[in-house]
Amino acid sequence: MTVQANVIKCKTSYPDSYKNIECIFHIRYELFEDKSLAYKGRFIGSKNKENGDKTKKFAYNRYSPLVFIGGVPRSGTTFMRVLLDSHSDIRCGEETRVIPDLLHMSSKWRKSSFESQRLSEAGITGHLLDSVVADFILEIMVKHGTPAPRLCNKDPLALQSALYLRHLVPNSKLLLMIRDGRAVVHSIISRNVTIGGYDLNDFCQCLKIWNKDISNMHNQCQQLGSDVCFPVRYKQFGLSTDQVIKPINIEALSQWVGRIPDDVVRDMATIAPMLSILGYDPLANPPNYGSADTSVELNMKRMEDHKQHWYAKQQQIISIRQNLTKHFNW
Repeated sequence: MTVQANVIKCKTSYPDSYKNIECIFHIRYELFEDKSLAYKGRFIGSKNKENGDKTKKFAYNRYSPLVFIGGVPRSGTTFMRVLLDSHSDIRCGEETRVIPDLLHMSSKWRKSSFESQRLSEAGITGHLLDSVVADFILEIMVKHGTPAPRLCNKDPLALQSALYLRHLVPNSKLLLMIRDGRAVVHSIISRNVTIGGYDLNDFCQCLKIWNKDISNMHNQCQQLGSDVCFPVRYKQFGLSTDQVIKPINIEALSQWVGRIPDDVVRDMATIAPMLSILGYDPLANPPNYGSADTSVELNMKRMEDHKQHWYAKQQQIISIRQNLTKHFNW
């Protein structure tokens, strides 16, 4: 199945305060293989695009080079999604939440000999099931946001089924976000993030679940190889950010220090052996995450020296966003 998105650019006019906005794009989706489906949406075009009426067509299928961002929640998946979304040729959008559930359910069907037999008797072969699941994922990714040359998805727990996901979408690329498990669990508990299987009242239990989840994802990622599944460490956002103005959330690297129960600190190496495998010292509080790049240190000094200037620019952007929201009733 192929889904095509026609992006039709139209001429229009706006108040003077919105001269930077060129036009609104109308979106029409077409479903091939003798099926038809119409969908209308709209999004704001860039002032850098040429004027005039044009139609851009984007066709997607399960062999498209889709990108999937995953990892244990609170490991930097949203940071990565925002960074990719800022690129004009990429659209990720918010978490769908349904893709990991579907992959998990399909995995249970395939792994259970009893369920597999029942499905086979009903004429539902593995090939048919794979095709349906792949089409479902594609439909969700294409239609829950605006068309773009490259689509991506950020559902952290989807990478629990990384091998199967790559089987369904054979030209996909996967980004596995990796963060110190102690920081992950502290973030989950302190922010009261509800995740299935995690007891927010038990730091030790959460750390064990993190260890199991990241071990599963890491093993699958290694099987796929770095050309397909690329591990990205959370600390890189804070210590190696030469292309951004300010290091991203560098304070979060060690906020967990002093907030872990003493017995958990004592038995850390036993509770979470994946810490050592991923290169974190389970006995260090905090571990040495490395030094910031020279460019990061220069950026931090520049930010401090001109903080009033950057604060004014921040307020200007916030004001523009609020005006746009009010004008378009978003």
